Amino acid sequence: MSNKIYSLPKRCCSCLSEDISRRIKIGGWGFGTFYSIQVPVCQNCHRRIKGQGWTYYAVFLIYSLFYILFAITNPIGPWQLTLVAYFWLYFLGLIALSFILNITPLGKHKPATLRFGRIKFRSRQYQRLFLDMNREKMMFKE
Repeated sequence: MSNKIYSLPKRCCSCLSEDISRRIKIGGWGFGTFYSIQVPVCQNCHRRIKGQGWTYYAVFLIYSLFYILFAITNPIGPWQLTLVAYFWLYFLGLIALSFILNITPLGKHKPATLRFGRIKFRSRQYQRLFLDMNREKMMFKE
């Protein structure tokens, strides 16, 4: 079998610019193993992706701060909630917030996803370039 070390096209994986002065680390889990790869991006896309990523985490931080302030000011609350119930409501709120952010453009700030060792780029043109470049490595050889 062939060694599956893939080649990446020498273009920005987000806008297809030929200026690839930066790289973004993409990671993902699969079968209990963490995979990661660095994909090329241009300076403008790097700034945009990092900014959107920080905004994504800032929304979670603001939610957490408001929730903690609510829990402190209403230690039991009108519904006679215990601390365990507050924890579960916070946890369910984080899951709901994560789901809502992931279906909006803010949650799609990464230029690629990596799951189970497979790379999928958001740009269809870059995905096509990547597949054309690595077609032989992806074929099963006996």
